[in-house]
Amino acid sequence: AWSYQTVHHDLWDMDLPAQPTLADITVNGQKVPVIYAPAKTGNIFVLDRRNGELVVPAPEKPVPQGAAKGDYVTPTQPFSELSFRP
Repeated sequence: AWSYQTVHHDLWDMDLPAQPTLADITVNGQKVPVIYAPAKTGNIFVLDRRNGELVVPAPEKPVPQGAAKGDYVTPTQPFSELSFRP
């Protein structure tokens, strides 16, 4: 079993708005079973269903800091290279 956090420490309710989609795609000539997980952030995460590894890169990037007193904001979030954002 594997897991993947599309939003670390989700203070803003920016998780997945609906169930992920299962598909089979071709990557470098090989059939890969994937899961498409679109998030409210506009990111579309594409993971290999067999092992949870990212098929489309989603590098961690710094995000704005600041939270209510006593709360914690994670310093980075994953940003997929496939997104609805312009």
